[in-house]
Amino acid sequence: MFSSNGEGTGWNKNEWRTFQKNYIENIKDGEIVNLDCSHYVHDIEYKKIADETQRFIENLN
Repeated sequence: MFSSNGEGTGWNKNEWRTFQKNYIENIKDGEIVNLDCSHYVHDIEYKKIADETQRFIENLN
């Protein structure tokens, strides 16, 4: 899961990331990648998302 810094969500950074953390804890093999950008992460951090997704897939057993 890729999580923004909360900008544009109406929540502050800590609240927003806590929501994401609580959610991902219930997902088997789930990971969270915190990004320092606004809510539309796919428009801003697309390169990091691609790289991290590739890494994640390569590490699946």
